[in-house]
Amino acid sequence: MIDLDDRVGMYPELWLAGDEKKREEDADVRLLIVECLLVLCASGRQNRKFMRSKQCYPILKMLDLVEESEEVSDQINECVQYLRRDEQGEDGLVDEEMKKNMAAVSQIIRPKEGESYDDVD
Repeated sequence: MIDLDDRVGMYPELWLAGDEKKREEDADVRLLIVECLLVLCASGRQNRKFMRSKQCYPILKMLDLVEESEEVSDQINECVQYLRRDEQGEDGLVDEEMKKNMAAVSQIIRPKEGESYDDVD
């Protein structure tokens, strides 16, 4: 359960369901969702600030506790590292890290050989 302090700033829909919430069953979809969060984390300080204000860290922490896929868990950990760091004076470092992570993420989210998403709505 999410602590009362962590609920401040969080969308109520995220904690009102409690233990009755339904999680995404497909590990590939969970991986894509977490990778989208990682792209947001890597794309700038303002995005990380917004994600912190909406209490993204406690949600990721709870997700990691129940996550079965090691690959998804590793990506969650990457997001957490971005959200937990102290950013004072790190603009150049963050920019270089963002370039590296954006390149890695773009390799991950490309369709696998033989897959096509052209007909997906």
